[in-house]
Amino acid sequence: MKFCIHATNINGLGAVVLCRDIISLMISDENLFRVYVSQSLFDSLPIELKKNKKISIFRRHFPNYISRFFELFFSRFFFQPLNTIVLGDIPINLKVKQNVLVHNPIYSESFSDYPINLSNLIKKLLFLFFVSKMSTHIKNIYVQTRVMRSGLTLNLSFLRKKSQLSLLDNPLSLNFIAKRPAILNARLSFKHRRPKKALTLLYPSAFYLHKNHDFLKFLDSDKSLDLYIDKIILTIDPDLNPAPRSRLIQCTGVLSYNKILELYRSIDCIVYLSQKESLGLPLIEAQSLGIPIICPDLPYSREVCKIGTFFYQNENIDDFKRVILEVFSNNLSQFSPAYLADNSWQVFCSKLKDFN
Repeated sequence: MKFCIHATNINGLGAVVLCRDIISLMISDENLFRVYVSQSLFDSLPIELKKNKKISIFRRHFPNYISRFFELFFSRFFFQPLNTIVLGDIPINLKVKQNVLVHNPIYSESFSDYPINLSNLIKKLLFLFFVSKMSTHIKNIYVQTRVMRSGLTLNLSFLRKKSQLSLLDNPLSLNFIAKRPAILNARLSFKHRRPKKALTLLYPSAFYLHKNHDFLKFLDSDKSLDLYIDKIILTIDPDLNPAPRSRLIQCTGVLSYNKILELYRSIDCIVYLSQKESLGLPLIEAQSLGIPIICPDLPYSREVCKIGTFFYQNENIDDFKRVILEVFSNNLSQFSPAYLADNSWQVFCSKLKDFN
């Protein structure tokens, strides 16, 4: 049976990487009729995919929030009425079978926990409205962690079948799997020649409210970590630097996924400040490379981070500093890469395509 892929609202780096892999693996499926993509996702595709006639760019000629409104409420004017894999959180307004992949953690939060942010509030209300409206057509809503499933179970209590909300394990990206051996070799050489020195930390994340870059504001006036940290690399624009007077912060601007994979070769540690995550792909990648992780002690991080992780009390600056000193004092070469499970992309894609 013919189906489409709807990926018009894909912008974040992790989401782009995931959707690019899905499209690459499904594009040759004879039942795939059309793939609707955002401009940013299209730009990330390899040349051969950009030339594929199944790929269609959904162009936004108005500000995003206006364009998104028309896209959601008047879907029948833009998209084919075929079974659809929705990769951008919110079901489309078509009476067709839909499998929806939810990867924005704001939808699993309760309203009492919600930050006062009008944009996020509107997104959440639209999500709840369309899931309710299209619930008889939604076959599955897929999430990537038990924490996400638990939160959505409460928010989507109106679903006719609890089985509609399912856990779907996220495979490592195809690009990462291909480059992992070279990165491991580079890291082995790096650790052997590395003298005892201040740490290089990387926070590979775009700038969103829940990513909590502002936690590092204390570095503007607190110099107590200057002896232990060489630099903290943030993949955000310099204008968004949370501590512009600190010598520790290095803002690179938004980096390509390949550039981030290059950074993995020579960093000491991943620092991950996020308050909520649908998964946190860098956390999975770091463990598979034996890169230590520093992150807040929160439900998502406890679920995702199994080895090589230093937890600090959430939003506690003193405990964060304690963990930095602990990492600095550790023998970082002791951290071994986690076992990389067999590639499960075949299972992942087959579930997304199953509309029965």
